[in-house]
Amino acid sequence: MTQGYIFLSNDLSKKSLSRAFAMIAFLKTSKKAFTLCCIALLFALLPNMGLMAQTTIDLSVSNASITGTGWSCDASGNSYTITGNVTVIGTVSVSSGLTFAINPATTVTWNANVTASIAAPLVSVSGSGTLAVYGTISNTGNGDALDVNGAGSTITIGSTGVVSSNTKGNPIMISVNNVTITVGGLVESMANNGNAAILIQNELTGSVINVNGGSVVSVNSGYAISDGAVFTTVAGNNTSITISNGGAVTAGTACAIRSAGGGSTVVVSGGVVSNAAGNNANPAIYMNGGTGLNVTVSGGTVQ
Repeated sequence: MTQGYIFLSNDLSKKSLSRAFAMIAFLKTSKKAFTLCCIALLFALLPNMGLMAQTTIDLSVSNASITGTGWSCDASGNSYTITGNVTVIGTVSVSSGLTFAINPATTVTWNANVTASIAAPLVSVSGSGTLAVYGTISNTGNGDALDVNGAGSTITIGSTGVVSSNTKGNPIMISVNNVTITVGGLVESMANNGNAAILIQNELTGSVINVNGGSVVSVNSGYAISDGAVFTTVAGNNTSITISNGGAVTAGTACAIRSAGGGSTVVVSGGVVSNAAGNNANPAIYMNGGTGLNVTVSGGTVQ
């Protein structure tokens, strides 16, 4: 089914329409005047007509089997294919995860506020496009909030964006190569033990994490950023982690940044990397894959 048009909004009063059609009837005696009046009426009604391209996905309504401009949704109403720039809106609590296959050179602007309490990922992204989050993605169940499964994807958490998860999930999970994450908003985890606010899986190349004025926070005993999901060196990981422009990477009793990547680097040029542990067993930055030469602190604070 193709999404159609809404021709008149409900706020047009019967009195206004009656006056307009009375004037048209009066002007029928003059063909030129009648034509000009019809054109004027058309422009008056355009703001109340749905003739603009349907590039907005409203998650507060069912989109099952709908095709808009730059997007389509499957029969379940949970799986979207994105072929053009679109905006996602709606404040809603869902019971199933949402998937977005985003084409290259295409941006999904996320202004929606979506929550769930599910064991599966709340939002899964594939393809090599861009997801720009200015709203909320929050999973209070045991699943991740945002899983990145598209190699070459770009994820931006804007200044108003929030991505969060509960004690057993990861706010952001990276499972493929060449993913770029830029955090200008908040990525927050309530995770314990091996989970993290941003978790990069093993043997992945080309991951880039830029905490640019935003915050990556692990409140309990999880890591803020975990590069490699094991405690031995992961030779394939060569993640670039940069904290700048007042960014903050903070953890509770675990390391704020733990990297097992043999070629991974951490650069702190402005901002804070810290944890509450304050001991050698759980330092703010722990590089068990590289060496101290993989860490550069040119500004900001590591504590």
